[in-house]
Amino acid sequence: MLNFDSLQTQTEVAPGTGRLGFERVSNRTAVVEAFASSPLKFVNPSNHGSAAWVVSGTYGGGLLGGDVIGLTIQARENTQAVLMTQASTKVYRSDSLAIQALDCTVGARALFVSAPDRVACFAGSTLKQTQKYTLAADANLVVVDWISAGRLESGERWQFERYCNRIEIWQNGRLRFLDALTLDAMHGPLAERMRRFNTLATAIIVGPQVAKGAAALAGVIAEEGFARGVETRVSASPIGEDGIVVRCASVDVEALGARLRNALGFVCEIIGDNPWSRW
Repeated sequence: MLNFDSLQTQTEVAPGTGRLGFERVSNRTAVVEAFASSPLKFVNPSNHGSAAWVVSGTYGGGLLGGDVIGLTIQARENTQAVLMTQASTKVYRSDSLAIQALDCTVGARALFVSAPDRVACFAGSTLKQTQKYTLAADANLVVVDWISAGRLESGERWQFERYCNRIEIWQNGRLRFLDALTLDAMHGPLAERMRRFNTLATAIIVGPQVAKGAAALAGVIAEEGFARGVETRVSASPIGEDGIVVRCASVDVEALGARLRNALGFVCEIIGDNPWSRW
């Protein structure tokens, strides 16, 4: 396991800036560029498959008000890359805004998998998060994005001030997919508006390598449907001819993690290992 802190340069950059580059080297994907300025850090764990994995985290285990994390990623042609997080992304109470921004380019025939743990916003916190993915015509992308109600064990439930999340997917110079979510206490009590649900998740699956698995997953979801009153509700919608978006809401955070893990098993078969095994 390589800690990329030792590879950082002395160049003056803004705190929280990160860069990752993946290339095909000797029939495997390798991390060829890695830079992170505090509080951002990277670790490159080994795995049993063909993809290169990078785990991102922050010193202190979460985001403070005023933190700005900006990560740029290049997954070049024919690569398989996985980005994970150390644990849930905790957003601590603050009067200031915390920001995370990801800008990822995925090359021809490459597969990029974004597999972070959930975001957990503490009471009184505010987070703005943006994710932009620019895909080659035959690139492949799997993104899982989810948020929990907060520190349920401490009696906090949807008590943060504001959470904004925006996901963009660009391909062939056009915006192919846009998803934006804002949960703001100023619009009304969040706990009441979220009713019984304690976690929300979105999974986006796009590209020729994952199209068959995505179609099979959409078929399963259509057959199962979802009944009013169940603990987990799931729906799927197509994104063009080779992709789907899956939306989930659940009372039980762990149950949702298990459902996502099972649903994305076909991705694990492609890359030869399971980045969701700890969920």
